[in-house]
Amino acid sequence: MGGKLKGEDVPFLVAGSDRYPVLQPVVGRMEDVVIRKTSVVVSSDEASTIFEIHFRYNRTFDTNSAVKAIWNGIEWRGDVVVIQGGDRVDYRSIASAKEKRLALAAVSW
Repeated sequence: MGGKLKGEDVPFLVAGSDRYPVLQPVVGRMEDVVIRKTSVVVSSDEASTIFEIHFRYNRTFDTNSAVKAIWNGIEWRGDVVVIQGGDRVDYRSIASAKEKRLALAAVSW
């Protein structure tokens, strides 16, 4: 990643009215490492936005330089994928500068 955050188009599997993110095209290699998920709500004066954070860690993976930059030098060896929840659909694009700031806030502490 070279220390830069990158936007990816996450494909979805559609089953009836539900959509499920397919992470393999984004994270690439799919070693036998469990991908975990958590939800984070970021609140601003205008509204609250929910993000799903999918992540995995394995000490044999390369250091994720983008995460290292965000987390002040903490070496994360794995992937972090942030997906924005939507109101009318399960997920929506993180497109605007404001949405990108909120997504960054979702993984910053």
